[in-house]
Amino acid sequence: MDTRTQSFTLAANNDVEPVIRIPIKDTGAIKFVWVGDLDGDGEYDFVLDRTNAQKNIEGYASNGTFLWEVQLDRTDIDNEQWIAILDGGTGALKGTSKIPTDYIEHGLLAARFGVSYLDGVTPHLVAFMKNRRDDKVFNRVMGAWTWDGETVTEKWISMGDDLVGADGHNTRIIDVNGDGKDDVVEIGFVLNGEDGSLLYTMPDPVVHGDRYYIAKMDPERERLQGYGIQQDNEDLLMENYYDAADGTFIWEHYSSEVGDVGRGLVGDIDPTYPGMEVESFPGVFNAASNETTTDDKSLAPWPQMGVWWDGDALMELYNDGKLEKWD
Repeated sequence: MDTRTQSFTLAANNDVEPVIRIPIKDTGAIKFVWVGDLDGDGEYDFVLDRTNAQKNIEGYASNGTFLWEVQLDRTDIDNEQWIAILDGGTGALKGTSKIPTDYIEHGLLAARFGVSYLDGVTPHLVAFMKNRRDDKVFNRVMGAWTWDGETVTEKWISMGDDLVGADGHNTRIIDVNGDGKDDVVEIGFVLNGEDGSLLYTMPDPVVHGDRYYIAKMDPERERLQGYGIQQDNEDLLMENYYDAADGTFIWEHYSSEVGDVGRGLVGDIDPTYPGMEVESFPGVFNAASNETTTDDKSLAPWPQMGVWWDGDALMELYNDGKLEKWD
């Protein structure tokens, strides 16, 4: 059954917006907003991450009702950190697991989180955490925990010399080798999701980069593929396309000088080539063939963000407040 409603056209500079406005407390600037059903009523609610001195997170119901507030930056206990599970409806603390304090002298560990099935059955909370020493070198900690409704259980922690390879600006949790169990992926290395051991390190000369992706980019090639960009690579590597199961390069592009390839994107934007395209500062290339889809780089779209906007199978692009479609 076709459940689509009639189309809606929003005029430029329109005063009336087709949005829901949620009133929030005036407690500081907002860094992130997440959506999810906090109170179990089937409607998406909101969690705000504040940048104020207390590093508050706040929960709001879908109708704008303020639910709870939790202060994360506890100055009375800065020498300890925990993984914590909160009740979505009330913000009440349900369970904790203490994080190793090996690097606490360099400050608190910043973290990014994900949930996945590392054993193929049980949902796990996965975290990548790090802080920075005075010499600008990062200390890195990765770990996984389970939650049974009462207890937060640490499954594994990997840190220090166990983490070999560069990290990026995002952590991906995905089954890279097709064994039915998710792995934990960084731009320069992959951990076995079951025990946190090193699955593989990306080959030289991969270093830090701001963007990388794992997907079925080539419909004819076995397994998943990866694509990443590079920042200030001394060996002049700009971008690389590889087999996500073991990191083997399929193709790579080099520059004539060291530079920061600041943005990259993956998606099926060109219907004349099979599979997905990859795009960054060198231009737009079909991933499977390594063929450029345009000889004029000035015509290539800026590789910022991808969206599926108009209802077809091809990905559109969101750049500088504009929605764009590759022609």
